[in-house]
Amino acid sequence: MKNSIIFISNAFGGIKTFQDILIKFILKQEVECILIDEKQFKNYKKKKLKFYKINVLKEISKTFKILQKIKEKNKNNIFIFSNPIVFIIYFLYIKLFFNKKKIFFFAHSHLTKKGILFYLSTFLSGMFFLYCNKIFYVSKFTKKYWEKKYFFPKFSSNTIQYNSVELSKKINRSTNGKFRIGFVGRSEKEKGLNKFLQIAYENKDNFIFNIFSSNQITLNNNQKKYLKFFLNKNASTIYKNIDLLLVTSPIENCPFSVLEAKSYGIPSLVYCTEGGINEIIKNNYDGIIINSGKKSLKVSNYINKIKFNYKFFSYNAYINAKKYNANIKIPKLIKDELLK
Repeated sequence: MKNSIIFISNAFGGIKTFQDILIKFILKQEVECILIDEKQFKNYKKKKLKFYKINVLKEISKTFKILQKIKEKNKNNIFIFSNPIVFIIYFLYIKLFFNKKKIFFFAHSHLTKKGILFYLSTFLSGMFFLYCNKIFYVSKFTKKYWEKKYFFPKFSSNTIQYNSVELSKKINRSTNGKFRIGFVGRSEKEKGLNKFLQIAYENKDNFIFNIFSSNQITLNNNQKKYLKFFLNKNASTIYKNIDLLLVTSPIENCPFSVLEAKSYGIPSLVYCTEGGINEIIKNNYDGIIINSGKKSLKVSNYINKIKFNYKFFSYNAYINAKKYNANIKIPKLIKDELLK
């Protein structure tokens, strides 16, 4: 009986990036792939993917009708979730009415939004983890957070599945000119854009600052003198235009931007005070982690340390990226876990 892998998602940010990578490799297998989401897989039109453009949080009855059609086909169904609220809406229906199914949850972060709805949904998700085939945490920090905060997840079948990227050809670059520092990510408060803007202002005479985001950002006339903004650029363009990735968000679990930068031989300077980022960056080796709990040097000192030792940091970043090679990690995940 043929397998069918179904994504029921409301994906954005890093979760969307991971989902796209996973789907890309699933489509290389002899398996049906179905995506139920408002956002398309980025290469959807060129691939054999059955796509239902549905907002699974708002069009619940419509989503249930799609699930009923899937159920009637009598296949081995493999369900993948990554959003706690989506998970609790559809979990019981799938668990009770699908005879041949596996259910997997990919926990990409801790609880980032406050409020009773988000806490309750995450708590219930933690209870349902017990009845999933496996939970995949994106970092040790994420696993520890869920198990400490919601109790039930510690009894679930689980493992760590770090994000992964397709490796790129290392770019040989010269740091003789002005050092280029980049912000890569959404403009939401949680990503620390204001912190980046502050650092850019304080160091505008010494370095070049570039912002790459999928969200429109408006700079005032003064900022435009020392900042450049680029909207929706691909990874190749981004990492050809920066020498150092500056991560200013207060917490990160396993950011794709850091892994992508590594794959181009670009080190990172990070401000994260907690999260799993210290699991993918070795301090003073392939990047620098600024410890806010200790008296910190000026940002320019950290930047210059990387700049003047650039071959060392760049080489280590590029070599370390091999640990997160999607061409190895994702096929293994599909074969050894999802289709096992």
